Amino acid sequence: MELLWSDPFEGKGELQNPRGLGILFGEDVTERVLKALGVKIIIKAHESGKAMEGFWVEYGGKIITLSSTGVYGGIPAIMEIEPKGKENRIPAGAGIFREEIFSSFR
Repeated sequence: MELLWSDPFEGKGELQNPRGLGILFGEDVTERVLKALGVKIIIKAHESGKAMEGFWVEYGGKIITLSSTGVYGGIPAIMEIEPKGKENRIPAGAGIFREEIFSSFR
């Protein structure tokens, strides 16, 4: 699956992405990709319509979308991921902190 221009949607399977590139993918596809890659979470950027406040969390924290720019009227965000055992945090002023974002890292 091409992830670069693909976006999650509330549904199952895959659909054509109206942005013209990539696909829209459901939670079932997310589960398959996470398992195939051996990871717990996908962190992606852009899709500013969802991440207007800096972050958007989907599928119980399995996908986090960061706003990568303020060009579309949203708040750009930075996520800082610490090595295992250290506290993960979002730098002050870089978006809205949501505790559930980091629950899968613990």
